[in-house]
Amino acid sequence: MTEERHPNLAGAFAPPNRGEGLVGRLQPRPRADAPAPVPEQVQPDSEPDQAPVVRRPRAAATPTKQAPAAGEGVANTAIYLPQATFDAAQEAIHARRTTYADLAVSAFTAVPKEDVWAYFHPNTQKTGDGMPARTPRQTGGPGIQRQFRFDGAQREWLHAEVATIEAPSLSALVAVVLGMYLHTLEQ
Repeated sequence: MTEERHPNLAGAFAPPNRGEGLVGRLQPRPRADAPAPVPEQVQPDSEPDQAPVVRRPRAAATPTKQAPAAGEGVANTAIYLPQATFDAAQEAIHARRTTYADLAVSAFTAVPKEDVWAYFHPNTQKTGDGMPARTPRQTGGPGIQRQFRFDGAQREWLHAEVATIEAPSLSALVAVVLGMYLHTLEQ
């Protein structure tokens, strides 16, 4: 008595053969390692005196644009500016109709490297005949973050300047140079 109590309804709810009507209409996708297909010629049935229509396969999709590698392209660089420098920089870029990066280029051109070096390396103070007092190193302080859009060559040059001047960070170096350029630096 292996009589089924319930009929099998799987066939009633099974989806029909999907895409059955498209058989023969779609061409398989070409593989990356396969040679390009040869265009096929189709003869129209209605007008035999016309030239044959040549159907060409679609061109392969263009590769997507990749992010610039290190040292290439324009990229955002976060710089933390003190409030006074930030305000003066905003006024300067609006008055000159320029960008923060262009303002930084002007600042690095105008400010002598020796002044920047002296800011990050203050002289030690003598205390009579005893041990010299330790001079605290100037570092970047809290500030307002701005995104400077430097290209690869500019970033490489800035990193070299950070190493040469021995600044604590790229952000501190740019903030000090802008502060000297805009006369907002607090000593």
